[in-house]
Parts: sequence; C-alpha cells; structure tokens
Amino acid sequence: SLTDALRLTQAEVFLVPGNHDVQRTADQDRNLRRLLRDLRAGEETLDEVLANADDAGLLQRRQANYWAFAKSFGGPSTAEPRFHTRNILVHNQLKVRLLGLNTALLAADDLDHGRLRLGKGALAQLLATPAPSPDELVIALSHHPLGGGWLADEKEVEAWLRRHAHIHLSGHVHEASSEHLRKGSGGELVRVTAGAAHGDKAPKG
Repeated sequence: SLTDALRLTQAEVFLVPGNHDVQRTADQDRNLRRLLRDLRAGEETLDEVLANADDAGLLQRRQANYWAFAKSFGGPSTAEPRFHTRNILVHNQLKVRLLGLNTALLAADDLDHGRLRLGKGALAQLLATPAPSPDELVIALSHHPLGGGWLADEKEVEAWLRRHAHIHLSGHVHEASSEHLRKGSGGELVRVTAGAAHGDKAPKG
C-alpha cells in the first residue's frame, strides 16, 4: 500500500531489519539460546561466531522470515547477515550509496539496551568493493540509533560512520531528533532519528 501511494516499485525500497523482525520462536533451540546469551554478554565475539558456518546458520534462523520478505524488495541474500549495500543514481548526477546495517541480529527482549552488536567485520567489508568515489553521497541506515547506548560497540560503529558516511538514518525510539556532527579533521555526519510510527489509534476525547 505504501509503495503504491508513493508510486514506487518494490525494487526501489531499501529495507533494514528491526527488533520486531526477529523470530523469537527460533530461540527455543537450546544451542541458539546459549549462543545468543554469550554474544549479548560479550563472552563471544560476533565476528568469530559468524566465521563459523554452523553458528552463523543458527543466528540467521532468527531473521529467516525477514530476509525472505526483503528479497521481494530487491533485498540481499543472507550470506552476510549484518549489512547490505546498494548504489543508485539520482537525477543522472548525484551518486548515492546506501549502507544497511543490521543492528537487530542479537535483539531478544526488553533488555536489548547495551547488548546489541554489529562487529568489526561488517564495518571492514562495507566499503571494500568498490570504494566510494569522492562525489558519492554515503547514507547509512540502521534500525537502532547511535548515541543512545543500544549497541555495545557503539563507539566503534559511530567512529566508522563519521569517517565514511555523510548521513545516518535510524528509528526504533519514539521521539524524532536530528544532529549535525563535526570533527576536527573537517568530516561531518548528519544523524537523523525518525520517531517510531505504528497503527495504534489515538485515544478519543
């Protein structure tokens, strides 16, 4: 309905998963539940776990339905569940690179704050092939905002974004905000957090 109203095709929609895109029933698996607990506690690193095919397969079960849905919107495969990218050309002049970050891979419950992680591997590979050109606008998207302590590795992720991205878009929280961040070297990052939207009806009166 939304794509019809905006006169977009599904292939023109760029999706990133959120905490409600996790299949909580997958966590009934004892091994997956134990793996998730260790990752959220920082007792295992996400990079090492995803380098193991069996462990990576366990984690990917948690968002299997989401990625199947995302494919109908031109989404990526689940070969690397933490990120995906897309290059587009706007008005035949502006080059835009979209970076989708999966901050919800470890989302589980109301205690997610400070227990989510992205990992260094995702950041290292995001701009590896090909490197963005100087005239390219880089927009990063994630469900969870940065600066609010949702990610355990938030400082590393934000430092990377300040070096490589121009705009960061996020959601999850219920209050919208925006910031224009500058650093001494001259780099800038515009950070926009959209307030969560949902279909609940407002109380009458």
